[in-house]
Amino acid sequence: MEGSESVEYEIGRLRYFFRVRDGFLQIRYFGEVDSVETAAKWLEHIEQTLREHGRSRVLWDSRPALPLPNDVRTHIWEWFGSSEVLRASAIVVESELLRISANLSVTGSTLVLRAFGDEDEATAWLRAGGGS
Repeated sequence: MEGSESVEYEIGRLRYFFRVRDGFLQIRYFGEVDSVETAAKWLEHIEQTLREHGRSRVLWDSRPALPLPNDVRTHIWEWFGSSEVLRASAIVVESELLRISANLSVTGSTLVLRAFGDEDEATAWLRAGGGS
């Protein structure tokens, strides 16, 4: 999976791709994370992959995905704060409103997370240390 190779996975109506890049894990996901159970399985797989490849930073591309239900969004945000492996997240979002909303939601928190409208900007941020 190292380098330019993407590997596809599926859990229910969620389809996602992992690509291990220099310094971070890139995740692109499609479809729907329709339940907390699906989210938990997905996050467990992400955490396992981060450990296996010695990564602690993630580039999330959520643009092709459906919006998250509130309980799923809460579960994922809690995971961001409690993961023993994840240290920084760059999220590529579909709209300027989502970018501003995500960035405001972490203001004052200990989460190292930033939303971007462009994948190149997100990549550059992660490679530059991602908030550290």
